[in-house]
Amino acid sequence: YLHRAGTKAYAYINVGALEEYDPEYLRFKKLSLAPYENWEDEAWIDVSNQEWQNYITENVAEEIAELGFDGFFLDNFDVYYQFPKDEIYQGLHTVLNNLQKYKMPIILNGGDSFVSRALAEDSSRLLFQGVNQEDVFTSYNFDTNTSSEQDPDTRSYYQDYLEKAKSAGLSVYILEYMADAKLSKEISAYCKEKQFQWYNAAGIFLTAGKA
Repeated sequence: YLHRAGTKAYAYINVGALEEYDPEYLRFKKLSLAPYENWEDEAWIDVSNQEWQNYITENVAEEIAELGFDGFFLDNFDVYYQFPKDEIYQGLHTVLNNLQKYKMPIILNGGDSFVSRALAEDSSRLLFQGVNQEDVFTSYNFDTNTSSEQDPDTRSYYQDYLEKAKSAGLSVYILEYMADAKLSKEISAYCKEKQFQWYNAAGIFLTAGKA
């Protein structure tokens, strides 16, 4: 249906964390590194483990490719920010490298620490084609289920990071939560100028919003 409508569909893969409802949860639970703040059914996982890497790239990704998706949307590369060790970075790099055989474009959700290192080390041979960054202009509060404007320093950091990503040839996407009309207008103008795309979600579970 999506293809007939001219829409490309990217499949979500949780690379850097393990969810309790993952069909292989019991198999990989031992690789958990720490609880995932604000997500009680999730934990950061040791992506340097070869068995986990193979599960992602040989099992999950193969099924996605066979279903006819157009690309991969990889989440929780922020595990490298949480555990800034070389083996974690290399583990994520291995996952990306092993996904190349499917010849499908890849977008990373978050993961600015990983992406920044990749840009610094070899921006001409990146193994992904786009980045999506949450909370550039807004800041979501899990305790109150509300959103406010992002603090200026964080906003400036993300803008600088995303502009560097764009300069390296990456597509850039921004996801905000509950931006009001005034802020939405500002975000739209910024994204138009920078040739970014953005989405304004009405809630943390990505309920109906608009870009």
